[in-house]
Amino acid sequence: MAPSDMRVELHQFIDRVDDRFLQAVHGLLSAYLQKDQLVGYELDGSRITTKDFVDEAEKVVREMKEGKQGIRIEELEERSKEWQNRMR
Repeated sequence: MAPSDMRVELHQFIDRVDDRFLQAVHGLLSAYLQKDQLVGYELDGSRITTKDFVDEAEKVVREMKEGKQGIRIEELEERSKEWQNRMR
């Protein structure tokens, strides 16, 4: 099927789906089209795009699951006590 035919057919499909499915498709298309949208800058002035941000977040989550990122809750609690003591 040619891309132009697919576009026509997709418009017809969209007219027939329920609101819940329409919201899901809308979210998917929005995320896809905004993947290179500027969301900020690094300290050196280089651009951070949505894709860069998501890629970095996925990397951190993956590293956390592998035990390469983060700290144990016990360590966080101990650090918190130290911070509180310094504030007094």
